[in-house]
Amino acid sequence: MKRHMTTHTGEKPFSCPTCKKNFTQFCDMKKHMMIHTGEKPYGCLVCGKSSLRKQDLQSHMPKRKNATKGVVHFVAYLKSIKFPNKTKIRYRYSF
Repeated sequence: MKRHMTTHTGEKPFSCPTCKKNFTQFCDMKKHMMIHTGEKPYGCLVCGKSSLRKQDLQSHMPKRKNATKGVVHFVAYLKSIKFPNKTKIRYRYSF
């Protein structure tokens, strides 16, 4: 509830250490900071293009229709491997 109330009060307690932009939620600040670090965690398994946002990768994928079957099989393979943090793999490469 406290987090929701910041939308009404205008309080923005989280500040980017690089550009000093303020945010109401820590997770929004963390996503914003990827702009400064250049991190692009979402990558196309077909062509290697990376993006900052999952939505950008999802809109990119229809352009790769011919390779979709291979990607689906590869993603299934990735999900079957025992990774230290399997949730991140599922989240980043789920279509």
